[in-house]
Amino acid sequence: MFERSFHFVPASRPRLFERVDSLGADAYVFDLEDAVAAEDKPEAITALKDFLSTTHSHEKLFVRVNGTDQPWWEAERELLAGAPQAGIVLPKVESAAAFAKAIEDYKIADTRRVIALVESAPGLAVCRELAGVFPLFALGLGLEDFLSGHLFSAHELPSLVERIRCELSLAAMAAGIIAIDTISTDTTGGQEMRDAAIAARAAGMHAKFSIHPTQIGLINDIFSPPAESIEEAEHLVKLAEKTGAASGYLKHDGKIISPPKLKKAQLLNRFAHHYDNAD
Repeated sequence: MFERSFHFVPASRPRLFERVDSLGADAYVFDLEDAVAAEDKPEAITALKDFLSTTHSHEKLFVRVNGTDQPWWEAERELLAGAPQAGIVLPKVESAAAFAKAIEDYKIADTRRVIALVESAPGLAVCRELAGVFPLFALGLGLEDFLSGHLFSAHELPSLVERIRCELSLAAMAAGIIAIDTISTDTTGGQEMRDAAIAARAAGMHAKFSIHPTQIGLINDIFSPPAESIEEAEHLVKLAEKTGAASGYLKHDGKIISPPKLKKAQLLNRFAHHYDNAD
């Protein structure tokens, strides 16, 4: 639940596959959909299938499929069957019924991590229902598709974009899962990218998709709590354990620490330990 960065890797570029462990992202999404031209999809599926069959750990790996309304879905199902620990990203989810059908057609076990991509207003309208159909890992936002039918771009529609992000993050919170923000086309990792990530975090998103290695470090930084918050949380958790007030009120520096504040401190502490152990 502490993943911050989900990096897209085009499945048509197998020379990039071996680099994923060195890029620093928390998770990697091998993209068979938008990143691959139609004529290249069969070869990309074969290349990815070969890679996954020789990779021992799939813990950080996901596959974005094309969907069961596309001619490649049976080959994708076969690929996924050979990599049962890899996660799956289902694109363009627009109804609970279609989502349930995709789960059934791809033969997705409830132990597999599934990210449902919300890329339209109908998808946003039903995103609260999806977790009742299947135990999701995350909701992801595809804003380029979402606004492709609108006359104005995302930076010209800040209020609408904020509303979309908030709706998605609240749906994820209600389901007890994470919300992943859309990609940024600023491949320099510059101010545009920074502003988009900060706005996503402010709207309650937990993580962000990336499409270029320069974006990964910035995403990890912005979606990590500040060091001072981590230090304070560790101190509060230790104080609660020492005083035996692990779930009640306690006093610290003249302030009352309420159970919800202690709960947040425990969450921050688990986040810090997660990445300490990862290092």
